[in-house]
Amino acid sequence: MVGASKRTQIGWEQGRSTPDANALAVWLEEGVDVGFLLTGKRTAAGSARDLPPDEQVLLEAYRALSATKRKAVLTDILNGGKSRSVPKSGGGVVVQGNNNRTAGRDYNEKEL
Repeated sequence: MVGASKRTQIGWEQGRSTPDANALAVWLEEGVDVGFLLTGKRTAAGSARDLPPDEQVLLEAYRALSATKRKAVLTDILNGGKSRSVPKSGGGVVVQGNNNRTAGRDYNEKEL
């Protein structure tokens, strides 16, 4: 992103040199935690400066959920809102997969 050579990058990683202010400014614009690069301490994740207001509200609400509810929210998001709820127990029969047949719809049973 900043046009540094491989040798320069290795120097930064080994602590022999440090990036200049221009490199830090470019990384900041790309969302890099420049404070962490300089101090080794993370800045507050999800601060208003880092996220748009709607995302900040979502993050705060998500963090307030129990672990079980967070898992359900993530599952729903990753499935594109098409959650598959399967009853844990209680007498229902759940059939999933392809080529399943349903009595009364797929079978034309005749009365004797």
